[in-house]
Amino acid sequence: MSIMKSVKKIPGGLMIVPLLLGCIFNTFFPEFFTYFNGTFTTHLWKTGAMPILAVFLFCNGTTINFKEAGVTVYKGCVLTAVKVIVGMLCGLAVAAFFGEAGVMGVAPIAIIAALANSNGGIYAALAGEYGKATDVGAVSILAINDGPFFTMLALGAVGYDVPI
Repeated sequence: MSIMKSVKKIPGGLMIVPLLLGCIFNTFFPEFFTYFNGTFTTHLWKTGAMPILAVFLFCNGTTINFKEAGVTVYKGCVLTAVKVIVGMLCGLAVAAFFGEAGVMGVAPIAIIAALANSNGGIYAALAGEYGKATDVGAVSILAINDGPFFTMLALGAVGYDVPI
């Protein structure tokens, strides 16, 4: 059996398996990249998240046909809007009914963050394996909710006091 078939048996394996291999490698050989200090290898793989993210988004963008760009933008906007709106409504409902303490110790900020945020890498891997090219291209729009932006926007809009 080939390595690719084994990796594809795991849901999201194209993303998870290399990530776990990197974690294991860096755990047992943490000084390995010191041999490459100041080289392109260090800046790309050890300290440079931005270059690899740029390559990731560029490669995703090249998979779609220009004629299908409208469908990609539509899918990305709809998925982002629905995910953010549902997350905000659930979190704000918990805040309204239970206050800042939340439900069973889970604060509204955690609920909004969990429901409104996503992992673009896992989405791209699963969409690439099971979806169409327009689904994979939508990751560029979905990437806007990978951070705390919408969570802070929702909580700030309703006057929630977030300690810094």
